[in-house]
Amino acid sequence: MTQKDNGQNARGFHSAVNRLPRLPHEARALDEANAAEIYSIGPAAPLDHLHSKQLSGFFDLEIIARSPLLIGEQTEVDGQRYLSVQKTNGQPFVAPTIIKGLLSTAYERVTSSRFRVFDTAIHDHYLTYRTDPSQSLTLVPVRHTGETDSNQNLTFEILDGGKVGDNKPAYIPIKSNKKVLARRYTLVDNSAKKLITHFSHGERVLFSAHKIKRRWIVETISRIDGSHTIQIGKYRGENGNNIPPRAKQFTGYLYLTTPTETLKRNTTNFDKKWAERIFIERYVNSDETAPRLTNCDQSVLERYYATLRSYREHQESADKLKIRQGKRKVTHNVFSRTSPEDWTLTEGSLAYAVIDDNNRVSELIPISVGRHAYSQSPSVIAERDAVRPATTLEEASAADRLFGFVGNENANGTARQGRVRIGPVTVSGDAIETPPDGTEYTPLPPLLSPKPSSGRRFLVAREKSPRATGDGLRRDNLFDPAVSSLGEAAYPTHRLALGKPLADIITAYDANRDTSKDSDSVRLRVRSWLKPNTTLSCRVFFEDVSSKELAFLLWPLVPTNLAPEGSTEVGYHKIGIGKPLGLGLVEVSVRCDTVHLQDTDALALAYARLSGVLGSTSHKKSVASLIDKGEIGRLDELPWIRAFRRIAYGFDDGLPVRYVNLEENKRNNKTDKNGNPNEGCGLAPRPLWHKSAEEGYVDHFRGSGCTKKQTKKSPGKKKRHVNGNGDDTDQNRHRSKQGRRHYRKSRGH
Repeated sequence: MTQKDNGQNARGFHSAVNRLPRLPHEARALDEANAAEIYSIGPAAPLDHLHSKQLSGFFDLEIIARSPLLIGEQTEVDGQRYLSVQKTNGQPFVAPTIIKGLLSTAYERVTSSRFRVFDTAIHDHYLTYRTDPSQSLTLVPVRHTGETDSNQNLTFEILDGGKVGDNKPAYIPIKSNKKVLARRYTLVDNSAKKLITHFSHGERVLFSAHKIKRRWIVETISRIDGSHTIQIGKYRGENGNNIPPRAKQFTGYLYLTTPTETLKRNTTNFDKKWAERIFIERYVNSDETAPRLTNCDQSVLERYYATLRSYREHQESADKLKIRQGKRKVTHNVFSRTSPEDWTLTEGSLAYAVIDDNNRVSELIPISVGRHAYSQSPSVIAERDAVRPATTLEEASAADRLFGFVGNENANGTARQGRVRIGPVTVSGDAIETPPDGTEYTPLPPLLSPKPSSGRRFLVAREKSPRATGDGLRRDNLFDPAVSSLGEAAYPTHRLALGKPLADIITAYDANRDTSKDSDSVRLRVRSWLKPNTTLSCRVFFEDVSSKELAFLLWPLVPTNLAPEGSTEVGYHKIGIGKPLGLGLVEVSVRCDTVHLQDTDALALAYARLSGVLGSTSHKKSVASLIDKGEIGRLDELPWIRAFRRIAYGFDDGLPVRYVNLEENKRNNKTDKNGNPNEGCGLAPRPLWHKSAEEGYVDHFRGSGCTKKQTKKSPGKKKRHVNGNGDDTDQNRHRSKQGRRHYRKSRGH
């Protein structure tokens, strides 16, 4: 069932990807009690000896699967990817690194530490986004004159037709478009093939054109010396008049973005494209000879090159997919297969430009309806906020100090061993499940990687108390360091998936989204997995940690801490593949609520008396007492903790959790010609850190955008709020009992 026919989608949904704030500077101001030790930046003490007042010991961790766990080895056969549970001696094998990743991620989040995983290959570059077609109306064609001033600013000539002054190029019809051409223009056969055979991109030409609906429509094109002419089409005149008016004569530059091989087939590179362009230089009989000039600086060029890079990367990704599907590669545009050495702007290079009020180029764009680059790269913001991965010991954050890190290999002494170690993981018996009825595999819905270029899903406004960045904000302002900080992509718990088998989870997930455009070639095929209620157990060792560090490590391991305040229910961590689908939900706790502890001072005394060594003796402490001893205070009052809990607990309003689909995303990004979001558009997923309705917390995702307007409240009726698709629901909706369970200490934890 597609989204269009599915009535459930009218109720709204929650975004499968949201963001957690990562704000160490703000953390130090908001949580003074833990500022010096937890939120500070600096190296951990070396492990060449144990330090006074520090703690060492271990605890046993119990991890219970509450939805299927997709953990194992991926293989590829004939272009198809498969996943199976890895086995050792016939038993399921779970690498200790998976458990360490769970613990380090939780610790990272509750301590607002630096990112420990940060794809610099992507984030060091400007990200790009696809603009709404309406923005193309404000673009101005330009041509590089070849001149550069002493500040390395490039000079461009504005090619808007001089006295024509409509800021638009002329259109070369390749395919018929009755709406634009108004039945007054007829294409000549094979005009596109003739065009690319006799002329080339960037060539200066003579051409004739008629104006139809405020557009110059090209009739003929000639070499600048008049030696060769081709007919593109014929203008019939208005109101059935067979005698057309005389065409206007211009000089200009061909701007052909459709690949040559496509034009030779007399077509364009995508269905809706109907024309190529000529940048208008001037009327042939114009007495204006002095060109109108503008300048652009190097930062504009860097963003232009970033846009070209994005076209190339998108093409490479599309090529890989076509190969996997066994289909013919398709070239998206003339820029998509160019190399970096071809990107340099030289004399005669053409582009579209955004020109500011000071007559300077603020942005260069290769294609009018295409991709734009944000003003800064994510790395610039991460560096400003001190969340970029540490490169030196002096930059280490709380998670780096506890779990270890390796910094810049070019610097000395940047590696530091972690102080948490995970022992072997055991798995309860009869844990492996396979597809029913002898089926070889179960295909998963396509798993989409978070796309930072989406912006609104991953940004947090710069304030002492974080708020969402993105609602109503222009897209070109999203990665402005003055406005935004980076959030961490996170996947809210699907409470509707708790306790469900894999097939039921997939069926429910597919019922709430558009499946019509799924590609079978990108699906992961699962041959085996760990079933719900499977228990993983391991021992966690810690060494030379402070009381406060241990308290922050233990706090997320109390399941009730991950549920809403005052609730006796529990929240969940996530491991394995398929988190956006509701897979990999695990309830994590310390077995028997007991930590085996040695403090350094007592250990030193045991060494002196020859009565014990590290690990030989210990005394038992409850998790609660150690959290109290750490004096970490009320963490649930902190915004990043509230967001962490919301991710762990999820939503209990019965609404599905899913990705925003392509059409919803397109609607949400609709703008006017100036790039300002249309009414009801430009919305971000609701912030996870709001704790109450009074703070504006709305459970529903409103990022589908541009839907129905909010209706007025009826007097005397129960207070209601509008969800993401314009429908109103009770604000005090009765919480669903489905998927709930109480955390019971009587289980022997």
